[in-house]
Amino acid sequence: MTRFQKVIRAIAAAVTLLIAAALGVLTKPMYPIKEGTSNEFWSSAIGVNLRGASQIPGAACFDGDYAYYMPVTMDASWTLRVPKSEVMRDYPALLTACKLRGDPKDVGSLGYARWKQLSESEQTPENLIACVDDAWIGRILAIPGTAPGANLLPVEMRDLMHQHIGKSKHYWANFVFELLYLGGLTWFIAWPFIRGRALLQRLAHLFVAPSLFLLPAWLGYCFVIATGAGPAGGILYPWLLTFLHAIGPAGYVGWEFVFFRAMPKVLDAINQCPAFAFDEVLLVDFFVDTYASGPLWAVGAGAILCMLLLLFRLCRWGMRRWDAREKRPKSFGFEVLPTKDSQK
Repeated sequence: MTRFQKVIRAIAAAVTLLIAAALGVLTKPMYPIKEGTSNEFWSSAIGVNLRGASQIPGAACFDGDYAYYMPVTMDASWTLRVPKSEVMRDYPALLTACKLRGDPKDVGSLGYARWKQLSESEQTPENLIACVDDAWIGRILAIPGTAPGANLLPVEMRDLMHQHIGKSKHYWANFVFELLYLGGLTWFIAWPFIRGRALLQRLAHLFVAPSLFLLPAWLGYCFVIATGAGPAGGILYPWLLTFLHAIGPAGYVGWEFVFFRAMPKVLDAINQCPAFAFDEVLLVDFFVDTYASGPLWAVGAGAILCMLLLLFRLCRWGMRRWDAREKRPKSFGFEVLPTKDSQK
C-alpha cells in the first residue's frame, strides 16, 4: 500500500469517527420531544394559563407517565412533554380557574361546561381535554363558509403530535441509520483510492456520491430539512442537507417536482419531522427553499467533483513532467559534452 493510499484510508477513518462523534453530540438536542412545563401543558390543553394570559388551546394528551402537548404558537417540528405527576399537581388549581372564568365565548369555558355535564366517574382529565377539543372544533365549524370536511387546525395539530410521539419511540433507528449510511458513503468514496483502482472507477464513485447522499431525502427522510425551529427530521443528516442546500442553486425546475412526487417515501417511517402532505407543501412558496437539493444539483456536484479529480491528476502529471525536464541537462541547441564528474 502506497503512502497516498494510507493517507486516504486514515482520512476515511477520521471522517467516520467524526460522524459518530457528531451524532453523539446532536442526539439529545435533536430529539423531537422537548421538555415543557405543567402550566404550558394546561394552557395548550384547555386554553387556561394559570400564571398569565390565556390563549387558544393547542393539542395535548396523556401517554404513559408523560403528558404531551403542542402549543398553537409553536413550530410544528417539536412536541413537548411533562411528567404526568407534575401536571396532576396543578389539576385542582386548573379546575378552580375554569370554574371562575365562566366566559361563554371562551373555548376552554365551553369545554369545561360540557365536561361538568358528564357523570362524576367520567370527569377525568382526558375527557376534559376531549371536551375542549370538541368545543374548539365546533367553534371553527360555526364560522360561515367553513366546509364540514375542511382541514381543521385542532385535528391537524393532534395528528402531528401523535406522529411525534409514535416516531420518537424509534429514535434510536435514526442514530443507527445515519451512522451506517453516512459512514458507508464515506468509505464508498474512498474505496477506489484505497484499493488503487483505475481512474474511471474513481470518477464513477465521485460522480454518484452526491446522488447517493441525497437519496434518503428523496425517499422521505428529512425532505423538509428546515422549519421555523431549524433543521429537523433526523440528527446529523438534516444539518448536512441544510449546508449543502445553502451553497447550491435556489429553486427547482419543473421536472424535479415530478421526480420528487414519483420517489416512494419509504424512509418516512423514521423521519422525525411531521409527514406533510407532499402535493400540498409544494404549493406553498415559502417552503420551496427548505427542500433537500434535487437531482440537477446532484448531477452538477458530481460533475464538479470529477473535474476537480481530473484537474488534480493533470497538475500532478504536469509536475512530474516538469521535474523530469529539470533533471535533464540543458543543451540550448548545442551538444552537451561529458564532464569529468559524469565520467567518474
